[in-house]
Amino acid sequence: MGSNFWRGQTAQQGGKMSDCNETIQQMKADYDSCVWTEDEDATWDTECGNKHMFFADGPFANHHKFCPYCGKRIVEDRYCDPTLADPTVEDMAEYRADRAADEQCGVGE
Repeated sequence: MGSNFWRGQTAQQGGKMSDCNETIQQMKADYDSCVWTEDEDATWDTECGNKHMFFADGPFANHHKFCPYCGKRIVEDRYCDPTLADPTVEDMAEYRADRAADEQCGVGE
């Protein structure tokens, strides 16, 4: 599963991709944040009006916790291919297991 698997939420939060807007709104309410929205070209548009590009993955995987433009906490809103269906409970369990195995092996650090 690629970086487009989740949009606006982490595997730990669970739920379906259809819940992403609600998740993002809740995170904005909880934090003084800047939403970074990924487009289909892997370019990130910041809520504060800037564009940012990574060579691989997104802000959190590249150790960005705060927006370098406005200083607020980053909330990721990942691009999701609209042709993909919502993930099932089994998909989420497989994703979490893959991530745990990657972390044990030091992948992505």
